[in-house]
Amino acid sequence: MSRGSVVRIWREFNQKPSWRYRELAPRVLLRSLNFHDADVDGSELSRAERFWLRRPRLILGEGFFGWALVCTTVLILFSLPIAFVCLGIVPLVGIGFAIAWILGAYVAIVIDSARLAHWRREYELSVDRLIRKGT
Repeated sequence: MSRGSVVRIWREFNQKPSWRYRELAPRVLLRSLNFHDADVDGSELSRAERFWLRRPRLILGEGFFGWALVCTTVLILFSLPIAFVCLGIVPLVGIGFAIAWILGAYVAIVIDSARLAHWRREYELSVDRLIRKGT
């Protein structure tokens, strides 16, 4: 990863999102905005649908499972060294793994957020063009 891409990811992660449209497929979004397929340009509609299909898959997934996996693993990795301390053994390996896991999860969250924000901006531009040509 180059320095420029890291800076771009960091900027997109810290930028406050202000989305104009709900995250819906183009045809469903058009219906929610009271447009019909006949009202819009077919090529722009297919372009918007291509953008919709290019929506990035999130590293941690969507919903509860990805977060539960991260949190449960951290709890297990932190509890192992505590159990060893009670036995009189102090392995720093478990703490190191826990810290590495937390950093890895943080990087995954930052990358997911930045990729989704970048895709969302491109998709909104596509929807703007679709609506502009439809009016």
